[in-house]
Amino acid sequence: MSQRTLKRSVLATLLLLMAGVSAQADDQIFTVRIENVSAGDALKLSNGKTEPVGVAPVLYVIHTNRAPLFTSGKPDRGKGLEALAEDGPTGPLEESLKGQPGIVRVGSTDTPVGASSSGDIWPGDAFEFKVTAKPGERLTIATMFAQSNDLF
Repeated sequence: MSQRTLKRSVLATLLLLMAGVSAQADDQIFTVRIENVSAGDALKLSNGKTEPVGVAPVLYVIHTNRAPLFTSGKPDRGKGLEALAEDGPTGPLEESLKGQPGIVRVGSTDTPVGASSSGDIWPGDAFEFKVTAKPGERLTIATMFAQSNDLF
């Protein structure tokens, strides 16, 4: 085999390998787990008692833009984030994000792992969901810290 043929063969092999790498860089599926790892007595009440911390259902967004839900230091956009922060519903924000520029996919999960119905997660509980994303896409989640009624 000539030196020139060998170089072409090596180059062709490298191009095939690089093509294989880029082919593998397509959509990938990820499992996201949000687990409540707080202690059962995490919240200290003014009356001296304690309570566990609850976390409401989760909204998730796969996106290519920055700040799909809010911009720090700016007022709420009126698309459903305030409602999620105060009362926990993901639906209004989820619907308002669908089809927006930079939004690839939006969804929510409301049933804790192993539960038969929807609800918040309490210490030891978790939400799990799968997302499909490509390199360069980002994942943002929003949920309500149950006892706060205005934190997300």
